[in-house]
Amino acid sequence: MASQSVTLPPFLRNFSVEGRVALVTGGSGGIGIGVCTALAESGADIVSLQLPTEPTDVQTAVEKVGKKCHIYHFDLNQLDTIPPVMEKVMSTHNPSIIINCAGIIMKGETTEFPIEGFEKVIRVNTTASIVVAREAVKSWLKQEKLPFARKIINFASISSFQGNLENIAYVASKGAVLNMTRGMSNEWAPHGITVNCVAPGYTKSRMTEKTYTNEAYNEQLYKKLPAQRWGEPKDLGAACVYLASPASDYVSGTCLVVDGGYLGGLP
Repeated sequence: MASQSVTLPPFLRNFSVEGRVALVTGGSGGIGIGVCTALAESGADIVSLQLPTEPTDVQTAVEKVGKKCHIYHFDLNQLDTIPPVMEKVMSTHNPSIIINCAGIIMKGETTEFPIEGFEKVIRVNTTASIVVAREAVKSWLKQEKLPFARKIINFASISSFQGNLENIAYVASKGAVLNMTRGMSNEWAPHGITVNCVAPGYTKSRMTEKTYTNEAYNEQLYKKLPAQRWGEPKDLGAACVYLASPASDYVSGTCLVVDGGYLGGLP
């Protein structure tokens, strides 16, 4: 299917990523597919980094809107597998947008939570994102400086701002993502690379399916959620398109919360 050409008003062209390549970890997940589809609809080709056991639905979704999707396999839990794959992707596709969307969650009482589980959540949610980002930046720094044409977007969470309950590994990992984003921005913005993060609130995905279909749970949730609905993957996709586009060239080191007003707090 050929991509459709749409003439945008001059200012709205700032929100286009036409002709760019976006690398997305976790592109096969519910939120990941939403992010990849939004970027593809906004003009970008996609490189999806995912486990070999994960479905290839993202490729179908991206190609449906007329853009290319290349799938590479690696395991974020195995940090030593990341640099060689990143080197191949950077040399072959030269993405100018990096989105660390992949993540895992493991719950349990802190006093009983296994150290191995804690280390795995931190490794996948935080350390792997650092490795992916730095491998991309190593490649970019060898190239001509293109002020703010290169973007890194990390996935934080509303749990970056809250302690949560019996979820110590996840909240620790997402709190770290928030601050590592600031640290990356401090270091790389002088090189014309913006680094920001997106913090989803309650969003529909495979990870949350048992929860968002629970009417009793939602009845209690909506007492604290002004939007009175769960977020959709496209809501996160829209945030990523903004942070990946020229419209956000002067935005770096910040976090865009997409939570339906949850953190604002109803009385």
